[in-house]
Amino acid sequence: MTTLTVYAGARATTPAAVDALTWDAFCDEVEALAREESQHTDKRDLPAFGPYRLRDGATRAAANVVAMSDVAAIDVDRDVDLAALRERIHELGVAAIVHGSPSDDPAASARKVRVYVKLDAEHAPSDAWRVRAGVAAMLGVTCDPSTSNADRVFFCGRLAGTPARYVERFEGKPVAVAALPAVERPAPSTAPPIFRCF
Repeated sequence: MTTLTVYAGARATTPAAVDALTWDAFCDEVEALAREESQHTDKRDLPAFGPYRLRDGATRAAANVVAMSDVAAIDVDRDVDLAALRERIHELGVAAIVHGSPSDDPAASARKVRVYVKLDAEHAPSDAWRVRAGVAAMLGVTCDPSTSNADRVFFCGRLAGTPARYVERFEGKPVAVAALPAVERPAPSTAPPIFRCF
């Protein structure tokens, strides 16, 4: 089961719920949220989730994450060749779901996306960046280094007045966490955190 810590919005630090979903149910949620228009106009007000478990009763902080879930959440805000990414996922035969970010332009040749890849196991918070960056490298994309923290949240949903986001599910096998290479963790940023979106 995929464990998600759910928040009422990106500014919330206290979890609203902790969900345990099958991979298929997780993908169903992503697809529905990407297509259904909400009443929110600020992405920080959309529901958010973290692919991890916190200590019982704890608020959102990297130090409170006890385990990362069995899904790698990858933020690819640098322009990506969507056709090449889709081809690579098919070539690898991995289970994944991809959708456009809020700033993605469907008419552009280079896209901005979020990629979620099924893993074969949960992993330690200290391995959060290794897993994200390792899976991104495997897919031929660059993971945003500002997402190296274990307690990163991802927005869920679609803003009012915006078109349905691109979303596509890929059938396949989980990625083996143990087989991912070691990756140097980026230096901590002194800039305010930027919350990434579903």
